[in-house]
Amino acid sequence: MGVLPLSRRVLASAILRKQTVEPVFGIIKQCMRFRHFLMRGEDNVSNEWNLVCTAYNLKRTLTLIQARKARAMAGASATPA
Repeated sequence: MGVLPLSRRVLASAILRKQTVEPVFGIIKQCMRFRHFLMRGEDNVSNEWNLVCTAYNLKRTLTLIQARKARAMAGASATPA
């Protein structure tokens, strides 16, 4: 037997999942090197996860701000004076 083709619904769901949530966890694990929780207990783990998410959001926001400034600078230098 061969591999069954994926239905359009499953494929669409996989594409949507790939563009929404999974890359964030990959970035947190790979780039930020967060592999396991250091604290024990539900409250402590929740606090640690909130800290990790805040760090990710700050990093992402800073990247977007820098990209916006770079585009503005490129646009400003492209216009003749």
